[in-house]
Amino acid sequence: MKLSVKFIGMVIAFAGITASKATIAQEGVIEEIIVTAQKREQSVQDVPIAISAFSQEFLDDAGVDDVLELQFFVPGLTVYNNQSVSQTNINIRGVGTAGNSISLESSVGLYIDGVYRSRQASSIGDLVDVERVEVLKGPQGTLFGKNTASGAIQFLTRKPDLNDLGGFVEVQAGSEGYNSLEAALNVPLADGRSGLRFSVGSTNRDGYVKNLTTGTDLNNRDRFNMRTQYLFDNAENLSIRVIADYSEIDEKCCSASNVFDGPGDRLSLYTAAGLTFPPNDAIPGASFILPLDAVAQTHQYTGTVNHLANRFNDDIVAFDIDPYAIIDEAGISAEVKFDISPNLTLTSITATRTYESEGFVDADFGALDLISRSGGVTDQDTFTQEFRLDGINGNLTWVAGIYYFDQKLKNDVTLRLGQMANTVLTGSSTRTTGELLLGRLSAVNPLVTTTAQACAAAMVTDTTVCNSPAFKVNEGSDNISVQNQTSWALFGQADYQISDQLLLTLGLRYLDEEKDMDVRFTETTAFNPIWSNFTPLDFAVRDVDGEKFTDDAVTGTFKLSWFPSNDVMAYISYGQGYKSGGTNVDRISPTTMAPLVFKPETSSSIEVGLKSELMDRRLRLNLALHQTDFDDFQANAFVGTGFVLQNAGEIETSGLELDALALLGDNFTLALGAAWVDAEYSSFKNGACIRTPFGSSSDMMDTNFPSTCDVSGNTVGGTPELTFYAALNGEFDVGSGQLYTRLDLNQHDDLPSGDDNDPNKTGDSRMLANFHIGYRFANGYDISLWGKNVADEDYRVGAFNSVIREGSLTAYHTEPRTIGITLRASWE
Repeated sequence: MKLSVKFIGMVIAFAGITASKATIAQEGVIEEIIVTAQKREQSVQDVPIAISAFSQEFLDDAGVDDVLELQFFVPGLTVYNNQSVSQTNINIRGVGTAGNSISLESSVGLYIDGVYRSRQASSIGDLVDVERVEVLKGPQGTLFGKNTASGAIQFLTRKPDLNDLGGFVEVQAGSEGYNSLEAALNVPLADGRSGLRFSVGSTNRDGYVKNLTTGTDLNNRDRFNMRTQYLFDNAENLSIRVIADYSEIDEKCCSASNVFDGPGDRLSLYTAAGLTFPPNDAIPGASFILPLDAVAQTHQYTGTVNHLANRFNDDIVAFDIDPYAIIDEAGISAEVKFDISPNLTLTSITATRTYESEGFVDADFGALDLISRSGGVTDQDTFTQEFRLDGINGNLTWVAGIYYFDQKLKNDVTLRLGQMANTVLTGSSTRTTGELLLGRLSAVNPLVTTTAQACAAAMVTDTTVCNSPAFKVNEGSDNISVQNQTSWALFGQADYQISDQLLLTLGLRYLDEEKDMDVRFTETTAFNPIWSNFTPLDFAVRDVDGEKFTDDAVTGTFKLSWFPSNDVMAYISYGQGYKSGGTNVDRISPTTMAPLVFKPETSSSIEVGLKSELMDRRLRLNLALHQTDFDDFQANAFVGTGFVLQNAGEIETSGLELDALALLGDNFTLALGAAWVDAEYSSFKNGACIRTPFGSSSDMMDTNFPSTCDVSGNTVGGTPELTFYAALNGEFDVGSGQLYTRLDLNQHDDLPSGDDNDPNKTGDSRMLANFHIGYRFANGYDISLWGKNVADEDYRVGAFNSVIREGSLTAYHTEPRTIGITLRASWE
């Protein structure tokens, strides 16, 4: 409550100096927003779904360049990257999917111009020449199909104008070396029957996180995209729209540094971790950026160690390898609409796409040459086809169709050991496999007195392996996976007008899923039992040979809408979602007890909502109360030496959402949004344990920390409990043009991370502020000054258990303040 009062106070304080174009129509009422959330055009106020919809005008005025910035204006939506831009996490209403496993499909469906994108990273490209973005909250399994268990996001690009030649050019420049170019050209053809539209975008920005080891600036931005569209319309009963697009991302991202120093960082607490690993302050050349309180600890650091404790709040990291990712994506789609009769339309959407990504990350997140390379190459080819019939028969409006999806996916991941691997993992650069086995076996068998005997007892028959360092430089593992996937579905939904005030909606979808999977787990050395202590190298992980996953499911929806007046709608809805199961393609040690094959994830949701436009359409107020239950939720938890992918059990998420928009006089609008989300694991028996010594945690009292813990009742990580935003904007006639200004504020509660609910992982609450002020000339030119995160809030997200360093935590850096200028010329 204190945060909310402070928030509202700031909005009121700035009320006298802010304004923007927003949604003021010429007649002085709130402008209608048309969406296609139910596969046909409707006013957003008539759709019984909680929706956040944004026009291109709003995106431009608010300075929203990608989906990561869109979350600023959608309470309950969180988006962030993990180790690279190819690993994107998207949560709606507290639940989403970790992007760091190719095995997992998204719980939030992504659609661009009606075409499904199966990789979450497809959403993070720049939003260039977009007509509208729609965020649909809650399961959308009937019309949008699988992988919408939490919701769906639709991006709709601008169609060619068949009548007028036009376009725009926009140039931006700002701090941190930021520069951006966006442009579009519209060319009508053939007497208004056809047209072309070309768009292109390029964005660059320097990195804002310094890698002290290599000298490189990390977390930069380097993106390019282009799109060509052709539209034909015979003005009678046929339209054809063909879209070809290409995009690329080449960025050094994402930086993470220490936020909690555990026993592995302090010699005095080394024994508290059960001698799991040698302390970092006993490793020559180690460089870790520790919390400020580390300098007060009563232990001695060796002279060569640089802990950099006094620079913890700086944007710096110490990686021996610069992480990077390159993503190339391209596709072509064709949408054909044919009016069979005035009340019956056939729509076909055909698409083929390719997605390729490669990159490297410093898998140990440190300055030591410990894990020298950890990379991945992903190649994906997809083909989709949807046929849909839309009809109107008296009081019945309906849609029915068939959907087909075919995907071929290949993923290669390589891990190699560096110069310091043997030192860190065994305590000495020269310690051999035989010596380690001897120490282990002689304690239980006095007859084992030599390394040769120990190796023989452990079935290590290669003498080279026995007498060599246990973790040799450039040795490692390779994981190669191939997956062929096909699915098809039949679906239908109908609205029946019971009376002038009551509308009943019923929908049903049947889907059939099949996956064929092969995974090869190989190592670069002969059998070495010592490697079983280090999950990413474990020999015991078995290959996947022709594993087949097949499943079918039925999902449905029920909605009842009541219209007591033309400007008010109340509704109650029930919906279901489904996300496919599959086979894990990551190396998971059998000691974790995680299954090789994971089951589908399903969801069911009930929602009660109110949508209204009051005070002669000068006030819009929308409310939604929801509860969603997830069964067999697919969790991917990092435990310090690897990821454990499994079905978590059950999640229950409930909450309340508010969206309000008010016209204040003739020039100002005030938008407010809030979401309260309570998401917790109803049942999760084998979750991650708290691995930092916090208070009297029972987990840290166990010897060496347990591998798994019962986290039933814990909060689901990744989404704050309370999120609030406010936007004050308006517009003024000045001279022959218009002056506009805008202030946006976003506040969220503490951000939990991970399913263990470790208090040390929780990110602090924070408030972000953006501003935009500009002038539109009568001839179509526009100049504006803008700022993002103008208070320069420094915060970290996505805290996780540090690699190797037992009991420590690492978290990702976020963007600093950016100030810039935009010049735009438009002829549309």
